[in-house]
Amino acid sequence: MTVLALQAAKYLCRKSKWRYSNLELQKLIYIAQVFHVGVEKSPLVLGDFEAWKYGPVHPGLYRYLRVFGAKPIPETYSVFNVISDIREGSAKVWLNDAFRSFPPSSQIGPYLMGLTHREKGAWKRHYKPDRNEIIPISSIEDEYKALYA
Repeated sequence: MTVLALQAAKYLCRKSKWRYSNLELQKLIYIAQVFHVGVEKSPLVLGDFEAWKYGPVHPGLYRYLRVFGAKPIPETYSVFNVISDIREGSAKVWLNDAFRSFPPSSQIGPYLMGLTHREKGAWKRHYKPDRNEIIPISSIEDEYKALYA
C-alpha cells in the first residue's frame, strides 16, 4: 500500500511522541522505502526521493517540514490535522519496523545519515554537489539487494 510521505511522517511523529526532526523523518521514511521496494516490489510513499547534500530527501515532505529546522515536528502542526491516518497494510508494517529499529535519540540523526550514505547505497550513486538528482526506484531496489538482501 503506497501512502503520502506526509502520512508516513505523521505516523512516525505520533509513534515517537513527537520527537523526530525533519532530517530524521526523511531518513527513516527513506529506509522504510528501501525495504518496501526490496520486499514488496513497490514504493512505500508517493513521489521521488532526491539525493541532497545530507542524504535522501523527499522534496514534497521537506517543503512542509522545513519550517521546523532541526527541531522535532510538534503535535500541533496544523497540516497533520487534514492528513488522514494510515489505517492498515504494508506501509504501517514497514514504518513500525523503522520506528523499532531507530527510536528517537540524540544520536539518531547522524546515525541515519551514515546509513543512507553508504558506499553501495542509491544516494551515493546519485549525489552530485549543487544538484538534487532523483533517486530512481530501480536504484533503491539495487540498494536493498546490495546491502540488505
